[in-house]
Amino acid sequence: MTDYNDNSPEHFNQMMLPAAARIRGIDHFVKHGGTDRPSPVPAAPADEILYALIAVGADFANDYSADLDFLRDMLPPVYSGRYTESFQCEFKTALAEVTKQLQQRWEGPRCVAHELALAIILEYALGVAQSWEIPLDEEFFDDLFVYLVGNGDYEQLYFGTLAAVEGGGYDTLRDYRFDLWFEPYS
Repeated sequence: MTDYNDNSPEHFNQMMLPAAARIRGIDHFVKHGGTDRPSPVPAAPADEILYALIAVGADFANDYSADLDFLRDMLPPVYSGRYTESFQCEFKTALAEVTKQLQQRWEGPRCVAHELALAIILEYALGVAQSWEIPLDEEFFDDLFVYLVGNGDYEQLYFGTLAAVEGGGYDTLRDYRFDLWFEPYS
């Protein structure tokens, strides 16, 4: 398991930056979406840093999704009583699917669980960027999330106020009821 607490430049260059090679499914956004910032790590292009952060976020989420308490802390608390071992297995699969898309070719979330999995990955990646003082600001991650998912309606799940959304830039109905989190969008 990766040491997620080591924020030294050596750790980043030796362990994290090589992980960037795994993330190529979002090249279009990165190449055309504005990582024209100077690199905060000598000899590392800014896009490679972004890829490394996302790889770290994906590794973290996949490693810790084996802990049901972790999922209860990261997912909407209104449903915490429904996060069972069976749910955990399904959510781990959703995390793996999202990670694979980030690595190969992003086609968008296929279900609510994918949106939530991506949110966990990006939230951790942003946290790493902040702790390492990497100047990829929160707004950039917000733009990336909108590019990858849409307008973030899923966030209302954390307040227990969302059931279904139609339109809003989506080409399909998105039903956010808990029992449908793993059902493909229609």
